[in-house]
Amino acid sequence: MAGLRVLAAAGMAVLLGSVALTALASRTKAVPSPTTPLASNQPNIIVVLTDDMRADELRYLPAVRRLAHSGVTFTRALSADSLCCPARATLLTGKLAHNHLTIGNYAASHGGYRVFAEHNDLENLLPQWLDARGYRTAWIGKYLNKIPSTDGFRQPDWSYLAVPVRRVYDYEGGTFSINGRMKEQHRYREVVTRRLLLSRVRDWSPGEQPYFVLYSALAPHHSRTPHGGVGHPGVQRIHRGFHRSRLVVRPSVHEKDVRDKPAWVRRYAATHHRHGYPWGLETRRVEALMSVNDTVRRLVRTLRNEHELGRTVVVFVSDNGFLLREHGLSDKNKAYEESVHVPLVVRGPGFRGGSRVGQTVSLADVTATIRTIAGDTATHGADGVPLEDVLAEPRSFDRRPVEIEGSTALYPKRTTLPTDSIGRFYTGAVWGPYTLVHYETGDWEFYDRRVDPWQLRNSYTEHPEAGSPQALLQRWYAGHVDCRGSRCNDLLPRR
Repeated sequence: MAGLRVLAAAGMAVLLGSVALTALASRTKAVPSPTTPLASNQPNIIVVLTDDMRADELRYLPAVRRLAHSGVTFTRALSADSLCCPARATLLTGKLAHNHLTIGNYAASHGGYRVFAEHNDLENLLPQWLDARGYRTAWIGKYLNKIPSTDGFRQPDWSYLAVPVRRVYDYEGGTFSINGRMKEQHRYREVVTRRLLLSRVRDWSPGEQPYFVLYSALAPHHSRTPHGGVGHPGVQRIHRGFHRSRLVVRPSVHEKDVRDKPAWVRRYAATHHRHGYPWGLETRRVEALMSVNDTVRRLVRTLRNEHELGRTVVVFVSDNGFLLREHGLSDKNKAYEESVHVPLVVRGPGFRGGSRVGQTVSLADVTATIRTIAGDTATHGADGVPLEDVLAEPRSFDRRPVEIEGSTALYPKRTTLPTDSIGRFYTGAVWGPYTLVHYETGDWEFYDRRVDPWQLRNSYTEHPEAGSPQALLQRWYAGHVDCRGSRCNDLLPRR
């Protein structure tokens, strides 16, 4: 912690320095610097990142499922801090939230762009690591919350940066900063960002120099009005009409007995009317995701037309999941399965065969995978492991837990909830079907999803049997709640 605080002043200086006016990038192909090593034998990498998509919503996206049929699906992928800004900070740094110290979405909850810039070296992130390997890099779509909304915003070392800075959650418009130049957009958001994505692919293909693109879709996030109102996701006209009979409602939506749950859940249940399943919201979420499905379909077609599909790794993932009133709760940033479990499909060199992998992995592993694909052997102090390692030694990773954590953001009456010194309301660990959570209120939860897949019965006990899953996971958690680097990937002892 002390070392990270020492970097704060330097980080802010870099932030200010990064806000320099630059010209709008042309559509001409970039020329690599003479000092940048070419990596023509390395694959292109494209990450399609959805916003608030649940793992079980993958069933509605046929183009992504086609990717899965020829790639690899990681069925137990987790967002370790299941909130927009911490998740994106993890992708940029490869670190868990307690190490990049971006715990929430805004400064009040220990998050947002300013906090990220204070605690992290903006000149030593994913784009710089890939640039050193000869990659052109692009980020298209939503970046970190509360980025500067002025002319000239440009995060260092992205070859191409196109991010919304005003009306960020408006599906029908908004202002983008494109390589430091403001541009108003008046079309459906997915259409706008898709055009930018496909333009990058065409401009940078084919070529000796590989490229990396992180495409950050808005769907299926709530929409927001300029005055702060919250609404359902916006939907393209061509995707309206999804019938709600196709939706699958989890039994935990109708959970009536929450006496086993933490005190804050019980208080919330006692003071709020019990709501049923939000049919309208989930229908609109699925319809919004169908536009992302169109993007994936057209991306694959464009890569094929440019003769780049065979040498491109495509990653489809979400920043976090979303609760649809399971346990009476909604939104994200909760320790429950629907919030932390995300879809993860990888297709391309090294990831083929239509297999399904059940080991527990996280967004930090996605960053480690990107580095490995690019031929970067440095760890950069990051916390994940390459997914290639999981494929090579799956039995070993059967015993690797993943730490989870979260702030009080999006909790009911969050100002009354205690946090630790870096703003965490809960910490815990997930190991395969087992989830252990500790809240700063003193509450504990433990679930075995083999016998309780919907987390209806908190089976935590103060004195677990030696060698039991709770005892093993609790011992690992005690020694790893603030882990760093390779220690975050320590395995559980054998029973």
